[in-house]
Amino acid sequence: MIDWNEELETGDALIDAQHRILILYVNRLEQMGQSTNPSREEVELFVRFILFLDDFLPLHFGLEADCLHRRQCPAYENAQAAHTEFFNFYQGFKQRFGIEGYRQELVRELLAACGSFIKRHVLGSEAQLGRCKTELSGAGSN
Repeated sequence: MIDWNEELETGDALIDAQHRILILYVNRLEQMGQSTNPSREEVELFVRFILFLDDFLPLHFGLEADCLHRRQCPAYENAQAAHTEFFNFYQGFKQRFGIEGYRQELVRELLAACGSFIKRHVLGSEAQLGRCKTELSGAGSN
């Protein structure tokens, strides 16, 4: 279970809101992942989570990259590498899920990867976002 706290705040309201949504999903699914006999609703929730990640990951990672870049944050390259690594993991996971279908082991695998990513990445490179320069003000800075 991941508890939202100030260490997870990036200083960007939209990014923080998106992180909170992701954490809510992961926490709910973590409870479900411990069940040996999931209900139909729990399986449907997991499928909705996968569909959510399909839209969320490209949108969220793009927003973070843009924000890190605009703020000239030194964590930009590390964040990009982490985004690529997690996105590639997720694409492989999704292929496996399409072939194997719902299995508790897959639920646990995805949740472990998400939890690890949130803790490493958000507490690591994105936590620096709030400490980076604020966006450059003034026209002509590219």
